[in-house]
Amino acid sequence: MEPCDTDVQRRVISLCIASGRRSEAARRFAAFRAVLLRDFGIEPEFDLVELSTAAADSSHREPPQRNLREFAGS
Repeated sequence: MEPCDTDVQRRVISLCIASGRRSEAARRFAAFRAVLLRDFGIEPEFDLVELSTAAADSSHREPPQRNLREFAGS
């Protein structure tokens, strides 16, 4: 995984937040931010608040209804 790839880092950090691993998300964000600042002198294009809000919004949606027969092979 490329440490400076913003899209990949955003997705990985979002997945951490969505799965309840907020401290891991914070560590990953801090490391990503440090690399960008050290190597390029720039801030990330996103922040943890933005990702946390997006994760909270998506968790309030109802899951799709599934027909149990699909899984039973009937």
